Amino acid sequence: MKELLRGAAERAIHYLEELDDRRVAPTPEAIDRLAELGGPLPEKPTDPEMVLGLLDDIGSRAAELSRRARGVEVWAALRSLGREGLADLVERSCRYAARFAEGLTAAGYQILNEVVLNQVLVSFGDPETTRRVIAGIQAEGTCWCGGTVWHGQTAMRTSVSSWATTAEDIERSLDAIVRVAAEQGAAR
Repeated sequence: MKELLRGAAERAIHYLEELDDRRVAPTPEAIDRLAELGGPLPEKPTDPEMVLGLLDDIGSRAAELSRRARGVEVWAALRSLGREGLADLVERSCRYAARFAEGLTAAGYQILNEVVLNQVLVSFGDPETTRRVIAGIQAEGTCWCGGTVWHGQTAMRTSVSSWATTAEDIERSLDAIVRVAAEQGAAR
């Protein structure tokens, strides 16, 4: 992993060093090379070093203000995960979101949405209290949840989407949210 990160850092430094000499817009050839990143999603993960090399060789040449190149990050994630990894990520994110909803419901808070994917919307009572809980959890730092309004009701939105999130992260985050909500006087 250290070698991969070192390689990524070296490629990034090289990219930054060339910025002054690069064109503002990518060449038509660079845009055309983006097609090399297409094709079917592999069943299994692709070697990260290979993905990094393709991104550097193809993606960085087309990334100066190219609308087509904006999907390069998504391509890299999909390519490195493969079909199985992507399916696992989606299933895990949904399972973790359901655990958030279950834990917050058990603590006495109202889940506003039907949790079918990776999003959980929770109310901690009135709008002001909900906003205080959101600010409190953001300041506390265990996890990051944002605010939203859902069908006219102020809510905290939790999105589970990182490949690095673990079951332990979810439990730590739940504990922090419940603790901060209690500190902010949220009704149960």
